[in-house]
Amino acid sequence: MALLLVNCGKNQNSKERWTAERANAWYDQYSFLAGGNYVPASAINQLEMWQEDTFDQERIDFELQHTSEIGMNTMRVFLHDLAWKQDKEGFFSRVDKFLEISEKYGIKPMLVFFDGVWNPYPKMGKQPEPTPHTHNSGWVQSPGREILSDSNKQNELKDYVQSVLSRYKNDARILIWDMFNEPDNANAGNFGGGSKAPDLPREEKLKRSFELLQKSFEWAREINPSQPLTVGVWGKPTWLKAPDAIEKFSLENSDVISFHSYQGPEETKRMVKGLQKYNRPIMCTEYMARSVGSTFEAILPIFHKNNVAAYNWGLFSGKSQTIYPWDSWKKTYTSEPAQWFHDVFRKDGTPYSQKEIDLIKALTSTKPKFAKRKKTNEQPNIIIYLADDLGWKDVSFNGAIVVKTPNLQKLANEGMVFENAFIASPACAPSRAALLTGLMPARNGAEANHTYPGPNVEILTKQLQKNGYKIYSFGKIAHGKKDNPHGWEHFHIKSANLDKVVKAFFNDTKVDGPICVMIGDRRPHVSWTKENIYAPNKVDLPDYLIDTKETREHRGRYYSDVTGFDQTMGKNLKFLETILGENTITLMSSDHGAQWPFGKWNLYDDGIRTPLVVKWKGKIPEGKRTKAMVSWIDILPTLLDITGSQTPNALDGKSFANVLTGETDAFRKEIFTTHSGDGYFNIYPIRSVRTPQYKYIKNLLPDYYHTNHSDILRNDGAGAYWDSWDEVAKHDKRAAQIVSKYYQRPAEEFYDLNTDPNEQNNLINDSNYKAEIERLKQKLNDWMETQDDQETVFRKPYPLSEPKPSKALVEGLKRK
Repeated sequence: MALLLVNCGKNQNSKERWTAERANAWYDQYSFLAGGNYVPASAINQLEMWQEDTFDQERIDFELQHTSEIGMNTMRVFLHDLAWKQDKEGFFSRVDKFLEISEKYGIKPMLVFFDGVWNPYPKMGKQPEPTPHTHNSGWVQSPGREILSDSNKQNELKDYVQSVLSRYKNDARILIWDMFNEPDNANAGNFGGGSKAPDLPREEKLKRSFELLQKSFEWAREINPSQPLTVGVWGKPTWLKAPDAIEKFSLENSDVISFHSYQGPEETKRMVKGLQKYNRPIMCTEYMARSVGSTFEAILPIFHKNNVAAYNWGLFSGKSQTIYPWDSWKKTYTSEPAQWFHDVFRKDGTPYSQKEIDLIKALTSTKPKFAKRKKTNEQPNIIIYLADDLGWKDVSFNGAIVVKTPNLQKLANEGMVFENAFIASPACAPSRAALLTGLMPARNGAEANHTYPGPNVEILTKQLQKNGYKIYSFGKIAHGKKDNPHGWEHFHIKSANLDKVVKAFFNDTKVDGPICVMIGDRRPHVSWTKENIYAPNKVDLPDYLIDTKETREHRGRYYSDVTGFDQTMGKNLKFLETILGENTITLMSSDHGAQWPFGKWNLYDDGIRTPLVVKWKGKIPEGKRTKAMVSWIDILPTLLDITGSQTPNALDGKSFANVLTGETDAFRKEIFTTHSGDGYFNIYPIRSVRTPQYKYIKNLLPDYYHTNHSDILRNDGAGAYWDSWDEVAKHDKRAAQIVSKYYQRPAEEFYDLNTDPNEQNNLINDSNYKAEIERLKQKLNDWMETQDDQETVFRKPYPLSEPKPSKALVEGLKRK
């Protein structure tokens, strides 16, 4: 969904209702929003959730982890004025902790200020125990009757609303503010006129609630939060044609339209269709009561199809007892009903219905279509700029000291740097195929180097073209093809003199926007330039390379190509920015690590980790760094998302648009990478899984040599330094260990990246890590199964029992 434009609209800085344009642009940042109305199983109501003695951090963490694992990405959470009033700083610290846990699991909550439902006499302190087998027996209103009934006392709530909003008005962890839940609910059930603790008489309740509702919006607009405001309409949908005063105010003052529906599918469709006339985002903030026909199976697909955010009531069966129906207020139940009313999980995390879980997972993992809403913003132009074999640490914005990359640094200063970006496979063709398809190698068909996606695999740039983009490609973008296999408007295969080529083309060609320009430099791919601008004795070497004169000379030539890439990129970006303007997304990355031992063709970080920086003036924070883990398979889904282009279902990649806005640093929990070989030179398939701290590597052929072009061919400007390595290894123990580690790998490797970022100390047999090793091993095996990874070995490997493969051997095999 489009990132366009979070801060757009004429009323961006006004204290008035958001324009429809601004509201839609805000909503377009998000994929399908789905979650629940949340109170932990250990709390009977909002007060028990937020009070110091009963704030259950561990329980909240447990429950939000489970909900995130089924794809839920938002929660509707009720605050309470009394919890704030009694202990303001404590209250805020607990809200902060809740937001911290939510962010960890990729959940953005909707926070609710007031609630007109249920017990009108809330009290701080120990909350009552649940009435056995009774639906929501301890829920309380906010504010209570005493405050709501008195206009002057209502005014004391201004400080509550404004202090909360002032603290969190720019907090990207919060999705939206719900100002008042069902303000006009007269609570005719247990709290009617005959109750021992009655609510206000109906007409008085409506009058006073409307009064507070109007004030709450006025107070909130004075603070002018960056998040939108809403209040939902509910009950019988007379508000579709003849809204009363409260309903009319709600629909006309909400930035985002929200409603409740416990109706069946046909009535729900009618409500959605009726609300679409407002041309604003729509959220259903309460639904799902199984025994009255509002089920996940019946309702959630409707919301998904129409891009309506969906918040079911209830998540974990607990003290709220909402597994029991509403009639439990009058009817006696003695045991758990056969059909639950609300809730998704039992207290231990077991799902009530696996079928429901599967449906929620399926819908939250796919994007809804957006035919119902017109685009309201100009689409950005796109520049994708790729290096070839550029190591992630060999650029200034990732800490390089010797090699100079001033233009990359300038781009980083103007955009967002991803410190944890990874490719899918560390060889040119599989990496670029994954980029263009959003699929990992086993699924797109390009596993070994110099192989290509299957004929039925979609190239995602087609979705940009369907959305009106024209695509102009220069240099090495789609690996190895001499023609234009993807149907781009322009395809220039040669990678030399790209600054001159690009400038000449756009000076002679009239182009109508929006356009996507893709530029792929061949540098610093081998063979490295002979024009060495770096003194060999001044270059730096990682400690897993052998320090010889020849190594340093080649390192200087590699660095010279890196600087040459940087210079050409600087010229191209400067030229393109003058013709494309500020509404341009610029993305720079490299297809994998450099062709050094333990880099390219390996699943160590120097092979799979890549520089990535994204710039979009005024939309993406400048000079920001994020630790979010992203993969190359995510890049085009993100660009499709940003531009409002349709994203095909069932991709491995997904949009990280919310990371680009600076709203979150949480994205992927694991990164999976594969390598399957490269012709006769590298016949060594590997698989790995990486988390922020650990990496588990599975070498499929531990009884065979790991080799590649460098050590076999030993060409000038590529691997000629290998002769000096062999000589030093004859008498230097450390050098001999490096050479041995290069050629011979164990079946499994495990690294703690916090203490060993260069992956030198294999901990696979360390008992202290046994549980984590087993967890990641299972993760990798499960993932490989979902990918239908056949662990294919594409050529006959080289056994350790025979001499190391040589250039002569390979040439002989190629002649056969």
